[in-house]
Amino acid sequence: MGNRDKFNPITEDHLELRKALDSLPKEELNERVLEIQNRAQIENCSSFYDLAKREEGPGLKLMLEQTINIAERVKKLGGIAMVVGGYTRDTIMAKFGTGKRSKDIDIEVYGVEPDILGSELLEIGQVNTIGRSFGVFKVGDLDISVPRSDSKIGAGHKGFEIKGDPRMSMIEASRRRDFTINAMLLDPLTGEVIDYYGGIDDIRDKNIRVVDSEKFGDDPLRVLRAAQFAGRFGFGLDLETIKIARDTDITELPKERIGEEWMKLLLKSDRPSIGLEAMRWLGVIDKLHPELKALINVPQNPEYHPEGDVWMHIKKVADQAAFICFRENLSEDERKLIMLSALCHDLGKPEKTTTDESGKIISHGHEDSGIEPTKRFLKSLNTPNDLIAKVCIIVQYHMRPLLMTEVTEKGVRKLSAQIAPISIKLLTLFSEADLMGLDQPTKGPEIRKMADTLSVAESKPAPVFSGKDLLELGVRPGKDVGEMLRKLYEWQLSGHFMSFKDGLKFAQLAKFVIESRNLNIDPIVLLNGEVMTKDEMIDYVESRLIDESIQDMGTLVMTLILLRRDLPEVLEKNKTAILTAHKYGPVWFSHLDKEFYETSWKSFYGKFESGGKDVSSPLKAKSYLEQLEIGLDLIQIPRPSSIKLYERSFEIKPVDHSGFFALYDTDEYPFESGMFRGYRVMVQFNPDKNRVSVSILYESTERVVELDKMVRQLIPELAGAKKIGYLTADEKPDGTSFQLEDARDIYHRLASQLRI
Repeated sequence: MGNRDKFNPITEDHLELRKALDSLPKEELNERVLEIQNRAQIENCSSFYDLAKREEGPGLKLMLEQTINIAERVKKLGGIAMVVGGYTRDTIMAKFGTGKRSKDIDIEVYGVEPDILGSELLEIGQVNTIGRSFGVFKVGDLDISVPRSDSKIGAGHKGFEIKGDPRMSMIEASRRRDFTINAMLLDPLTGEVIDYYGGIDDIRDKNIRVVDSEKFGDDPLRVLRAAQFAGRFGFGLDLETIKIARDTDITELPKERIGEEWMKLLLKSDRPSIGLEAMRWLGVIDKLHPELKALINVPQNPEYHPEGDVWMHIKKVADQAAFICFRENLSEDERKLIMLSALCHDLGKPEKTTTDESGKIISHGHEDSGIEPTKRFLKSLNTPNDLIAKVCIIVQYHMRPLLMTEVTEKGVRKLSAQIAPISIKLLTLFSEADLMGLDQPTKGPEIRKMADTLSVAESKPAPVFSGKDLLELGVRPGKDVGEMLRKLYEWQLSGHFMSFKDGLKFAQLAKFVIESRNLNIDPIVLLNGEVMTKDEMIDYVESRLIDESIQDMGTLVMTLILLRRDLPEVLEKNKTAILTAHKYGPVWFSHLDKEFYETSWKSFYGKFESGGKDVSSPLKAKSYLEQLEIGLDLIQIPRPSSIKLYERSFEIKPVDHSGFFALYDTDEYPFESGMFRGYRVMVQFNPDKNRVSVSILYESTERVVELDKMVRQLIPELAGAKKIGYLTADEKPDGTSFQLEDARDIYHRLASQLRI
């Protein structure tokens, strides 16, 4: 009797089959023999001798040769070594033209005691004996074990007593495996496959079926493995398997094991959607993942989502994401991020989905609302915290590339900073997956191209300034250095400068801003009884010089106060009116001294505001101190030419107006025009800056504040404006620039809804 016969004996079933064949009519016998021969072609694979000769990859070649060595040694000891599990399954799948070549080899050894096997393995190489008590060894990348018997002794995934049993037969050992496709054995020395439970037929029929229905529930993790295999191989689920799985308690499974099966499904599947639906049919979604369950039957706007509800959308995105990961040859870490984001990106929709007045389905704000359920779901998979944080970034910003109508350097730089450490490349690839392969417009490629040009495609750019640079510029050692570095890097990422030379004036401004925080300066009492504090002045100066790159008269006065310089008499006399107008709107211009207004005021603003970009651009290139001196000169020695530039703004006419409301399209200074015409609310589009602003022209501070709040509620685009009564925005919430039509829309909304 050969070694194999001892562990693969002829059974009564074999004898009965032989008798049945002998009794068949000749024609029927020939057909049956042909079937057996065809089956034999599948069951007879290449031996590892042949495979090792053909293999060119050094790693796999070594594994094949080591397997041969082990099998030959075991044979001499009177036992037999069989390749089991994934390698055998994948070998048979290849016969049917499906599956991928396995790189893992698991060997099960029959007829050799573990101690003897361990000693023999030492002759081959270094042996990892961590599982020796169970008869489990590791040599290099090979896993070697003797058959094991599992006895259920307690609850849960780990409630088993496991013993090695080298005398167990192959049919009995195969019976303890989870699914028929994993219960086959392959003799590495001959290439013959032994299939006791119909694994070959199930592979042919693309079917996941349990081996032993009575033992299946002993290991609840098998429920998730069934879904994982369904997704990886595109197989269906046997009805009996579904029933058994749904009746199995999986609620006590450890998070790490659940997460492992999810990652195998997501990373190894060409069509993860099959596995996701299997998770649903097998009860995994219902029992373990309420965040995913909540997606089922949540409706979507069919104009953008013809696929159906959010659950259907998630499945399609997962399939597209898997394809993109393969196409782009992404690393394993990148694939984990993209695939988990596919599951999580719309977890906020159940909370935010509703219908508007026209009956259209909307989900405004689902990006932010999705962050908390994303954290809960990923923690249930034992996902590392750093990966959870990255997925949350994609969840929060996944709509940004889809909503961008215009790609600008500033917008791309800002997006790069917002999503760090996620790269522009990965975010835009995910947004492509979110489109599910539909022919819908996206700015993703254009955003990536711009990011490449700006060197921010893979990561944020390196800081221009170092701590050493700031010390050389006279910054005191200590916390001010760190605060300055943070502020300068923020300005750099916003596109204000890219080189050390261009950044010097910003470094001077940052130094001034931070050092001013340490000063003891009394608040200024304004004309309306309110006060302007030191911190308000600092914020106004910083905001103006960063957003506009140019002083206005209000920030010029504030700069002098923060520098503790005496104001010229003409400014000291009008200081309170200037600061009140700066904080509460241009209607307070009327409190300026008349002669000052007609000369110094107009002279300053003719150069600093009304002359258009040809006049202001040279000023913007200068530092805040240089601008300060130029401004003081224009105020103390008014220039007729500059006054004429300012007065030209009186002639600016609105492009639309209605009652107390007006819309202006100009890059100059239209406040005087608006006030002379009696407007109370002015909407301006500045085509040079693509900026929208709303000015509220009331002298009553209470009324200005009241209307300011109303405008912010009616116009979300202006909700974050920094000044009261003069609300400005340089870009829309999606990061794109305003156009005249946007300003016109704001004008119409205010004119129709704001009560003056």
